Amino acid sequence: DEFGQIDILVNGVGWVDTPWGLFREQTRETWEKMINLNFWSTINCTRAVLDHMIERKYGKIINIGSEAGRTGEYRQVVYSACKGGVISFTKALAKELGRHNINVNCVCPAGVIPEKAEHAGELTMTQGVSQENLPPELKERQIKMYPIGRLAVPQDVASTVAFLASDVASFIHGQTVSVNGGYSTL
Repeated sequence: DEFGQIDILVNGVGWVDTPWGLFREQTRETWEKMINLNFWSTINCTRAVLDHMIERKYGKIINIGSEAGRTGEYRQVVYSACKGGVISFTKALAKELGRHNINVNCVCPAGVIPEKAEHAGELTMTQGVSQENLPPELKERQIKMYPIGRLAVPQDVASTVAFLASDVASFIHGQTVSVNGGYSTL
């Protein structure tokens, strides 16, 4: 009530505090945590605002997917499946909501690593790792995966989200936008 209505919803969750590991070595508890965080949260938050957006005939829903959801990533089986689900959820929901003037899009970042340690909190996906404290050999190996020649920072994703949230992007609907420095070219 303090801030009024919700016109723009950004479902921006990423897994937290779950081990990267082989699918067969992860527990059902780990899978459930990843599914709850990375997929159910998007569905639940979207449902919570939907009736109000439909009533006002206006809204923007921007879901944060992942390149892992587009390509599938080694040692990220359930995470990849969840983010693939977010992408499909976005596309299907866009077909339902376009007639209500509600734009629905998905932003898929590749790995995003904050530049400074103070921007890489323990509860973030990078769990305290930043570009300034990343071991040089690992940073160099990571950079080689991106044709653009650098690692992504949060502002790269935030700028794309801000654009999609603006009325300038009112005809962009049901799309999956990669923010990946050329990591994959789907």
